[in-house]
Amino acid sequence: MRKRMPLGDVLATTDGGAAIFRAIAVGDKRRALRLENQFWVAIEKIGRAEQKSPSELISLVESSGFYTNNLASALRSFIVAWLLEDRDALMAGDGGEAALIGQLAASPTPAFALSAGRMLRYHNAAFQRYVKSNFIHDETADITRLLKLQLDTSVDDILLQLKARPAETQIVGFALGMHDRRLRGRLQAALTTIKGEHMVIAYILT
Repeated sequence: MRKRMPLGDVLATTDGGAAIFRAIAVGDKRRALRLENQFWVAIEKIGRAEQKSPSELISLVESSGFYTNNLASALRSFIVAWLLEDRDALMAGDGGEAALIGQLAASPTPAFALSAGRMLRYHNAAFQRYVKSNFIHDETADITRLLKLQLDTSVDDILLQLKARPAETQIVGFALGMHDRRLRGRLQAALTTIKGEHMVIAYILT
């Protein structure tokens, strides 16, 4: 198993999340796409792993018929789904915490891990930027203390369904609240286990 890059080194490679516009040849036509730089990097890396060019990969996603949103959203969701396939290290118990932190840090989409008791245990830099851009601009604020998270499905029910089908994921609606502001969205939930404790690892679908 490849040793993961130290968390600090991963964070040093991220940017501010600015979207980048590119025109991509998809089949016999050109598509204009706007994605954050980390997603473009992920597309290139996934393409290398799957022995496909970025154009071929995007064409495959577009023609799959599985996604109903626009192509940029479909690609973000596909990237998250592909990353979730690389979760073997998270199910190993010992050393799982470091693997989880590494996977969250490597994800270009806002992501976090939630305990069975609904405690926000871990989150990545993209999630921190997501929260602060939507709620607060104080870089010193403790978002884990101020943030209120509600899920359309209880954590117990999510964990029960994920444990019954650990290879699958669930799409769950959520609401984030802080002070007098509230934000709704959807996330892709998967099962992870850290030192015997079952948790939900969640990727926000932006």
